[in-house]
Amino acid sequence: MKWLEVIKVRTLTVADGALSYLTSARQALAGNPELASMEVYVGLTAPTDIAVQLVWENEACTAWGSEPGQRIADCLKMLGLLSHTTWRLTEASDCVQTAACDARGELEKEEVRQ
Repeated sequence: MKWLEVIKVRTLTVADGALSYLTSARQALAGNPELASMEVYVGLTAPTDIAVQLVWENEACTAWGSEPGQRIADCLKMLGLLSHTTWRLTEASDCVQTAACDARGELEKEEVRQ
């Protein structure tokens, strides 16, 4: 199963130390076979916003995230307001099919009204 972990922090000042920590964390996690990718983003309009995305490919998805994700969140929460969420991948075909069924149902209702 593929799932996503998003860790966001809003700091008071540009946190160069946080970015160097995240670079080290990425290097440390590079050998983890279950980690598909780790990306670090900085806000376009607010350079004090940092977002980390960890994409996992394993069955160990939990609501509170992975152990490495929890460690990263613990370090970043000292810098400011933190959000740590987890997401599971859903098949796009499931979403498209549901949307198509909903749209078709609405069209059928409209035809009956006319």
